[in-house]
Amino acid sequence: MDYSNRKQLQRAAEGGDAEAMFWLGGSLLNENFKKAYTWLEKSAKKGNTDALNVLGIIYAKGWHFAIDEKKAEEFLLKAAKEGNDAAQINLADMYRKSTGDMKNIEEAIRWYKKAVEQESPDALFKLGDMYHKGDGVDQSDKEAYKLFSQAAEQGHAQAQFELGNMYLEGKVVDQSDKEAYKLFLKAAQQEHAQAQFEIGNMYLEGKVVEEENAYN
Repeated sequence: MDYSNRKQLQRAAEGGDAEAMFWLGGSLLNENFKKAYTWLEKSAKKGNTDALNVLGIIYAKGWHFAIDEKKAEEFLLKAAKEGNDAAQINLADMYRKSTGDMKNIEEAIRWYKKAVEQESPDALFKLGDMYHKGDGVDQSDKEAYKLFSQAAEQGHAQAQFELGNMYLEGKVVDQSDKEAYKLFLKAAQQEHAQAQFEIGNMYLEGKVVEEENAYN
């Protein structure tokens, strides 16, 4: 099915296709929230985990509704238990960042790790970020480096940037402008603005040799 074709989606959704319901609802979010929500809800009732995830985000972020973390947890947990890695990460984010009764660092870590089991580079990065910042866990640059490295190997731009900073500052690893530059470059090639800025700084400070191949 051509998911960019609204008419095809409408026909399939009206025919009971849960996937079409999800895509139709998603396509309507910015133009008709009421209709979008109706289709997402119908898709979720048929067990579509992507729809459950989006409904969870709607309540977690307070899109068109007051923030309702209990309602968000209900939707996200259903999708997360079915193995939807995006829902697992969003659920972990909520447990990690909640300023209310929903805050639960142990559950945040558990669901990040569930997403890591599905090879999610974003989950690896977020776990690394917790250790890097000492956010609910004992601060550990060593653990952060390990997790950032795994995420960076899978192409995660922010992990590449953070790892580059570790080499630039000599945290846990031997200081290396060369390694920092290589990692910043990988992130910069993915339009990471901070990495692009750091590369510019390295040139200005004379930390980058003229021969580009020296870093390839």
